Amino acid sequence: MQANDQSRSLGRYGFANLVASTAAGNRNRQLDGLRGYAAISVAFFHTITALDYSQVQRIEWTVYWKIPDFYGRLTKMVFAFLNGETPVVIFFVLSGAVLVKSLMRTGDDRVAVVAWQFMVRRFFRIYPALLLCLLACWTAFNLIVRPIPVEEFVKNVFLYDFKVNGATWTLNVEMIAAPVILIAFFAFRYFKEAGLVPGIIAITVAFAYVYPASPPVNIRLVWTCFALGMLIPTKVGKFAAYLLPSYAWIPSLAVMFVARHTIEDISLAFWVHRIAAAALVTSIYYGQTGRFGEFLERPFSLFLGEISYSFYLYAVFVMEIIDGPFKAWPWAVSHPLEVGLPLSVAVVLLTIPIAVLSYRWVEKPSIWLGNRLATFWTIPRLRMSKVAPAE
Repeated sequence: MQANDQSRSLGRYGFANLVASTAAGNRNRQLDGLRGYAAISVAFFHTITALDYSQVQRIEWTVYWKIPDFYGRLTKMVFAFLNGETPVVIFFVLSGAVLVKSLMRTGDDRVAVVAWQFMVRRFFRIYPALLLCLLACWTAFNLIVRPIPVEEFVKNVFLYDFKVNGATWTLNVEMIAAPVILIAFFAFRYFKEAGLVPGIIAITVAFAYVYPASPPVNIRLVWTCFALGMLIPTKVGKFAAYLLPSYAWIPSLAVMFVARHTIEDISLAFWVHRIAAAALVTSIYYGQTGRFGEFLERPFSLFLGEISYSFYLYAVFVMEIIDGPFKAWPWAVSHPLEVGLPLSVAVVLLTIPIAVLSYRWVEKPSIWLGNRLATFWTIPRLRMSKVAPAE
């Protein structure tokens, strides 16, 4: 009994230290590692399903019990671990958590300046690498894969439609979510959790009943992922992490892998899946994942996390070129696992060096430029408007 009390006391002491470390602004490298493996999963899923897109409806979006054939059930088990939805949910939860945390570190009390700096940094974080990738995809696909009209390229650049690189629909959601997260943050800045939680609820209701269903992407389908992530750096997230046992990451991972594939009620499946993802990210954010967290901090994991954005973009580029010849082979279409899994390995291996180049020569300079523009030019009129109080 005494040992249990001592262990519980040490656990709470360690958690308090971890919260203090996180509050100090230290980067959580484990989240980077998680992001890298999520991007790999997306590449596998896209490569396998590109051979036969009907798998998405027949298998990915059908619960396990309703798949009639053995091969379909086997594919379903592969999709439970290598799919496109779980990584995207993780990306959005991470975005909500990381963006709110970055805003919390902002020392400027001027609303317009904070908004300007945040949006400039977000734009330069996403758009330069995206634009170059779309240009590469459009050029290569026209020469090798399929003709793509210029207007489709322009639509994809503006994230209105995604005929050039289908994976970029998530960036449409990211760009729409950024100003909304900013608004919710200001509610937090002035009223703390008492402002953030009602603000998130109000935004959720607005997306559900006010925001148009289209075009281009229905963000209300994924907004709750951002909303859950935004709570993680706050006292709400700290309290949740305090309640979660040290092994919570294990059932969180298990539920994420099976929820969408076994629960027939789509709405319930979505919520269970997303709450499990939020619990996993919360456990990682507050360092409560033990050996799993150590694995996510290994050099190779961090390397994958570092290049994950460029990898996510260019995996489609490589996949379209590699998968193309196999789509005309009936046996490959009817056996997407046997063909798709080794092709996925090839896609990953070929995408990594491209992602490294993109990260070093496009992402890093763009991030630097965004930081320079955000901090160097903060709208002089705003500086002048902050008049010192009278003596």
